[in-house]
Amino acid sequence: MRLERGWVTPLAGGLFLIMAVTGILMFFHIDTGLNKVAHEWLGLFMVVVVVLHIVLNFKGFVNSLKTLTGKTISGIFVVLLMLSFLSLNGEGPNKPFVLPIGIMAKADIADLSKISRIGEEELVRRLQLFSSTPINAQSSVNDIAKDDLHKQMELLNKILQ
Repeated sequence: MRLERGWVTPLAGGLFLIMAVTGILMFFHIDTGLNKVAHEWLGLFMVVVVVLHIVLNFKGFVNSLKTLTGKTISGIFVVLLMLSFLSLNGEGPNKPFVLPIGIMAKADIADLSKISRIGEEELVRRLQLFSSTPINAQSSVNDIAKDDLHKQMELLNKILQ
């Protein structure tokens, strides 16, 4: 298939629409269903399509970077990208909830039962719903979620509700 504007530009526009809607929904925490998955995976595809779009319009792209406006806008976005790696509160990559979640995820069911005031048997039953291996009172959320913080939080939320 030839690289042509007839399909690259509509793909870029369609992907932009999906990224914009799902991104706004995620920002306001009202995303549902596959919004997050679509945003993440189609975002990767969008990178490829945008690169193809730049290739197709390379001469215009290069010409735009020769102008003061093009240089200024590009510079602003480079600075914004660099700033996005900084922390506003000085805590670095670790958020305040990381330590307590990690401790709770590594606690065995017996200890988690004491903290949550949910019976051990009930916690074992709930945790077993998310595990393909047998669960007992010495098991932990981390046995299933490993060191994936996001999975630990989701699993703790599901079994402690």
